[in-house]
Amino acid sequence: MVYTRNLKLSILVSMLILLALLIHAAPAPAQDSTRWPTAGWMTSTPEEQGVDSVRLAKMLAYVNDEDYNVQGVVVIRHGVMVAEAYRAPYTAETRHHIFSCTKSFSSALIGIAVAQGYIDGVDHPVVDFFPDLIPANLDENKESVTLGHLLTMSSGFEWRGGILENPELDDLWRSSDWVQYVLDRPMSDTPGERFVYNSGGSHLLSAIVQTTTGQTAEQFAAANLFVPLGITDWMWRSDPNGISTGGWGLHLAPRDLAKFGYLYLHGGLWDGQQIIPAQWVADSTRQQIKAGGQWLAEGYGYQWWIDAEGYFMALGYGGQYIIVAPERDLVAVFVSGLPTRQFSIPETLFASFILPATESTEPLPANPEGNAALQTAIDALANPTASVPELPEIARQISGQTYTLEANRMMNLHSLSLIFADDSAQMVIDGALTLAVGLDGRYRVTPIDGPGELPVMARGAWTRDTTFTLEVAQIGEAENLTIRLTFEDRALRVSMTENSSGNMERFEGKIAGA
Repeated sequence: MVYTRNLKLSILVSMLILLALLIHAAPAPAQDSTRWPTAGWMTSTPEEQGVDSVRLAKMLAYVNDEDYNVQGVVVIRHGVMVAEAYRAPYTAETRHHIFSCTKSFSSALIGIAVAQGYIDGVDHPVVDFFPDLIPANLDENKESVTLGHLLTMSSGFEWRGGILENPELDDLWRSSDWVQYVLDRPMSDTPGERFVYNSGGSHLLSAIVQTTTGQTAEQFAAANLFVPLGITDWMWRSDPNGISTGGWGLHLAPRDLAKFGYLYLHGGLWDGQQIIPAQWVADSTRQQIKAGGQWLAEGYGYQWWIDAEGYFMALGYGGQYIIVAPERDLVAVFVSGLPTRQFSIPETLFASFILPATESTEPLPANPEGNAALQTAIDALANPTASVPELPEIARQISGQTYTLEANRMMNLHSLSLIFADDSAQMVIDGALTLAVGLDGRYRVTPIDGPGELPVMARGAWTRDTTFTLEVAQIGEAENLTIRLTFEDRALRVSMTENSSGNMERFEGKIAGA
């Protein structure tokens, strides 16, 4: 009996030991190795993430040599920031107006609202979201426009022009009720039939978020998108009725734009939380309609451009780009102030330098020389060479003189004066606003008081014996002005060119009291 009891005890102990060994030998549950940059991006050398630093260095050197107004670049591989560069005076903390990249954020908010039950789906008729508004030109076509048609730019609303300019957008800005203006547009096509780029339709997306959730798109984004991603600094413009602008108007820093791209790279998942439904991300980033080859990309999803090479993009006026390449586990961000003729430069840089740099799926051998070249290129953008030419005699003659100006439209200036010092000057506008102007090739930045006001950067040089040329821009905006001031006796000729659009204006002035 004792023997039997001992045998049973021995067997039990052996089984427990075997079980312990099996448990110890069993593979542990797979750990998610994804890096989540909620608190900030991890960094490494490019080679550690399988990226060729030499190609990245050549890209930045090319941007600098060609003087392309690319203001910031961020490259993320395997969840790690392998390159970051900014053209002075921009820094990592500078918010940029991302223009039509805002559309992709509006689409994300619609997807979140659908997931939370505020919206029943993309087949919901648009006019039904606005029961208190009576659209003009209402017919069966307009009644059949759905949320999905807005998302895919196929609403059929008449919207002339092209990707970057159209007369309806100008009329929209002048309207007191933007939602009503868009809903009142006549129908030019059957809904779903043809891609027509329509920023007014994107504004309706924001209005739909507001009318269904009771929150502005900005408020809804803050709680459901920005805060979960660790985005704490943003600005979002509104229309005259307090509706967040759905097609443009969002200002974010490049690192935070990269977070948004990274969220889409991971199917809307962020550190264990499904921020945007995975199916919504999949539907948003596949071709829903052919975009007609309007030189940006062949396909269009839900407010995302779909490239035939396997990546998708959020694009904005002036060269704002968020590019996501899932096959490369790659996100690239460009913020720029490029003229329209150079709008595609960031995608060219991505295709010509970044994609070839990320062909390896494994870490590359360390490359100290390549990393040194990359750092040199980064430093060249951040610290342009300062050179102070000698001021011509005319600078001393006109310094401090006030010129009264003819009526003008671009800046609505009434008077200006210039005060020259050694390496900088002051431009006094209308006797009230004083802008610092660099004379050494470097911008000077002037803060501007008031809510939503952006700092102004300016630099200038004497480009001819009697012509002083200024470059002026608001920090974070794509538009930048070239102002040529030609002084003749007691008169002044002014030529202003808005570099992004190419718009130009000429007018004259004279010394006050002359």
